[in-house]
Amino acid sequence: MATTDTIVAWWLVTVQGSGFPLLDTTIIETFNRDDILPDHKQYRASMGFVETPILSINQTFAAKSAPKAMDNVLETGIAKVAEKTFTPKKGIYQREISNKYERSKLFTAYAKNAKTLQGAPDGVEAELLLIAEDTRDLALAYDIRYAEDMVKVWAKWFSITADKWPGSATPKGKALFDTHTYGKTGDLISGTFTNFTNWAITFTSSSADILAGTTRLQTLISQLKNTRDENGKFVRQGGLYKLYCSRIREVFWKQVLNNGSTFSGQGSNAMQENQFLFEGNKVELVVLDLLGQPDFEWNLIGTTDMIFVTNTITLAQSKAFKTYSVYPLTIDSWENKDTKVLTTDARATIGMDHFWAELYIVGSTNA
Repeated sequence: MATTDTIVAWWLVTVQGSGFPLLDTTIIETFNRDDILPDHKQYRASMGFVETPILSINQTFAAKSAPKAMDNVLETGIAKVAEKTFTPKKGIYQREISNKYERSKLFTAYAKNAKTLQGAPDGVEAELLLIAEDTRDLALAYDIRYAEDMVKVWAKWFSITADKWPGSATPKGKALFDTHTYGKTGDLISGTFTNFTNWAITFTSSSADILAGTTRLQTLISQLKNTRDENGKFVRQGGLYKLYCSRIREVFWKQVLNNGSTFSGQGSNAMQENQFLFEGNKVELVVLDLLGQPDFEWNLIGTTDMIFVTNTITLAQSKAFKTYSVYPLTIDSWENKDTKVLTTDARATIGMDHFWAELYIVGSTNA
């Protein structure tokens, strides 16, 4: 039975026809919706992930440091050959994900020949409406899984727990949030910087806890300002810093930021300025609803106490958080020859990882 591919939803979804006219019309109409993948786009944009074309499953990425200042001309009058500094390479991974829904034998038998609902047996009309809901649910399940894995890229990188996928090491063998090296050991430009700080804080509205939260946030911002490229140069800071927290800790961190007020709301001086509105120290709060919630295997994604801070502008320019796929979400309807029922199958390959993002993100478990 012939099929036809229909590409919809910003080229992110492929709907492959089943050859059953009644079912194909329903699925295509369901996917012609502007809001079909809202969460996927939201998380990718808000967390700074960049869609990256993949040319080979063995593709690797490396980073090149910015050049150092220009040298003097040699005594011979010849220009000195400029040096280039590259980081170690890091490869990609991908994982295939899928779900499906099956229809009843009655509906399958009717859908093989019917073009309308006229004269349909009892229950067929209701099941046709259910197909639209199931198809949309498959897209939303893909959406949620994509977002879950992006949050895991951050939440699982306080330690090395995997050789690939969230929890793997940086190209230099470190966890994403760790003490990192730059330059060559023994060189004048070599050294370390740290992009995490951990000790427990509590989350009440007391002045002591708000002060502790203020100290924690400022420490993380200061760590970002101390990150260095391989050539020993400080990484440029620019624009807003973004503070990411869970939904359950949103109010606490808004109290730390005094909800964007000109004044800090702390201490005995009512006119004390809000330090997170100083130029070069401005902070925007972003809530990650999935942080601390269960994933598709019912494992918690980090904790509700975790926070992350990014150097937003430079992170976007560096493309340090990448997401990629060999083929997008594909919806395929077909008749299962074993069970004799119509099946709607959704599958895709997805991958996301960090590539020298330790220069642009800091984090704390607050534990």
